[in-house]
Amino acid sequence: MPNTGADGQPIEKNRALNRQVSFTYTPAAEVKPNVDTGEQLPDIPEMEPANGAAGATSGASGGQAPIASGILTPPEGNPGSELRLDVDSLTEAGDFYVLSYSFRTADGSADEQALAGDPANPEALHFGQNPETTLRSYATSANLALHDDQANLLARPVTAGGSDCLCAQNGVKDAAFGEPIRQLAYFPKQGLDSETLSLRVAETGRLEIPVR
Repeated sequence: MPNTGADGQPIEKNRALNRQVSFTYTPAAEVKPNVDTGEQLPDIPEMEPANGAAGATSGASGGQAPIASGILTPPEGNPGSELRLDVDSLTEAGDFYVLSYSFRTADGSADEQALAGDPANPEALHFGQNPETTLRSYATSANLALHDDQANLLARPVTAGGSDCLCAQNGVKDAAFGEPIRQLAYFPKQGLDSETLSLRVAETGRLEIPVR
């Protein structure tokens, strides 16, 4: 919307709608954000590799092929489609790792029920239950985790209090398409020193990704 009218005067209503907000997240110095997972994490399936460069997304990775790609198989009790998950990058930003990824239907088709599942049963949803909205089946980064196998440390997405994940979420309830739905998540990097980390997507699948 235009911020000024034909007379050059500001349109305050439009300026309010167009206003952007930025923030800086600084954790307390004494916080130890990543937890020792103990003897063993619950076993979840390793994703089958996704072949080819179909996941290359110019908007997120400058047209480069993703650094890791896998097929996320629907959990038991979910009638939806297989999803292709492409990790565009995992980069350092101060005290955090920034994960940029996208997902789409594995066969490139439009599936109105791709993410369908019983919202009351988190284990039947590709990305687990969404804690940010009453529409529990919406895909979210809130249930992702990064695991350092060597250090046996698990990192959860950064939150802004409670369960408010600092991450992007798509606005489509059940559908997925051949075009990528882009997501983002910040993770505290403290203690995660390996060159390769394991991305765990809820209880659905895991994918090994290099740190770049």
